[in-house]
Amino acid sequence: MKKLIVIALAILMLFPSLQSRKLEENKLPSKEDIIGFLSAIQEKSKKFFSGKGSLIKDLILFSGKMNESSLENAISEFYEMKGIEYNEPAIDSFLDECNFSQEVRNSIALLLYAYINVSTNPNKAESIFLLAYAIKETKYYLEKFEPNKTIFGPYGEIAFGGKHDDEYSNYSFIVDFGGDDRYQKSCFIVDLKGNDGYLEMKAVNDTYVTIDENGDDNYTNVYSINGSYFLFDLNGNDTYRGKICSSYENGYSFFFDFNGNDLYKGLNETQSFSYDATSMLIDFNGDDRYYAGGYSQASSQGGVALLIDFTGEDMFIAGNRSQAYATGGSIQGIKGVAILINFAGSDLYKSGNYSQGYANSLGFALLLDFLGDDSYNARKFSQASSNAMGAAAFIDSDGINKFKHGMFCQGYMLGSLSLFMNNFEMNGSERLLDMINKLDFNFSNFLS
Repeated sequence: MKKLIVIALAILMLFPSLQSRKLEENKLPSKEDIIGFLSAIQEKSKKFFSGKGSLIKDLILFSGKMNESSLENAISEFYEMKGIEYNEPAIDSFLDECNFSQEVRNSIALLLYAYINVSTNPNKAESIFLLAYAIKETKYYLEKFEPNKTIFGPYGEIAFGGKHDDEYSNYSFIVDFGGDDRYQKSCFIVDLKGNDGYLEMKAVNDTYVTIDENGDDNYTNVYSINGSYFLFDLNGNDTYRGKICSSYENGYSFFFDFNGNDLYKGLNETQSFSYDATSMLIDFNGDDRYYAGGYSQASSQGGVALLIDFTGEDMFIAGNRSQAYATGGSIQGIKGVAILINFAGSDLYKSGNYSQGYANSLGFALLLDFLGDDSYNARKFSQASSNAMGAAAFIDSDGINKFKHGMFCQGYMLGSLSLFMNNFEMNGSERLLDMINKLDFNFSNFLS
């Protein structure tokens, strides 16, 4: 248990092949580890989605079949999953009109099988890797294709967009090759080019996947309620408004933004908020700005909320119960975990009460900033503050940092555990390991 918690705090074990040295049970990563890790992350995130895929092998792997009618079969299985009655001549006529090359047909078939797998797979971590792999394998072939017109399938579920600006609503599967497009309430989207808009994309009792490969895009109210939402934005200076990467009632929201200087702007319950659910927002590169009200920026009520920003000079502005706020909820011991990790950059954090590492009622909250000269401003019960069997940690391992705060902050605890650590070498810490020992004793059920 102790080693697992150390690894979670270090986050490096999410990418074991990138470590510069082997993590030991009693050691957290050094500054050199973090710098090497970030360099590798930047390099790999840029190269991961490049190159040609082995489509035939991939289709056999995803579908378990080997034939020359992969796209026809994939569409048939898709309709069956959706419970739609279809006939094969209608599918054949639709595909004849599309006039796709074999490589494009295989690419779309692979994406269809990936969506079918994700929709029926209870393992969400596996689903993320399946989708990322499908994007990687198909990107090269789809980007080369430029259809002149948009073609809609026979049952109002599938659309293949051309180079013009299109509007889509209530479609289940879309591949759009160009144009500044607008999407609303559509389950699976791959958009290759254009500055696009995504509005009211709520995964309610359903699985949504949005893959945007290029462009400065706008997202408004994109979250899940008892469903799953997977978002991959590969390039562009994007804007995220309203409820973004929020999840409710056993829902899952996993958002990945790989490049660009992005703006996140919302009111309450946004930017990795969870209510008895799981939210994960990861921004890999760019100088990003996060603005929100309360219950935001890694805020959990009986769920898991994770926000990771890897590089850039970032700004986090939020209200109460934000920036690593966790509560376990009721006396039944519902677990709550909130983690905000920022790896590099001179960053600004500003929030209200119960923030920047606050936990109660069996919650676990962690704010962890590795590199840079950072500025923190919070009000009461913040910066590693906890009560009622909560556990809160605030750790900044580097830089000339500035702090402003109200009462009951920086290690305050009442019947709980709190740890405040500023500007120290991450290569081992008795205080941190002692806290982990206590967590192992008090929270074995919560962390298992």
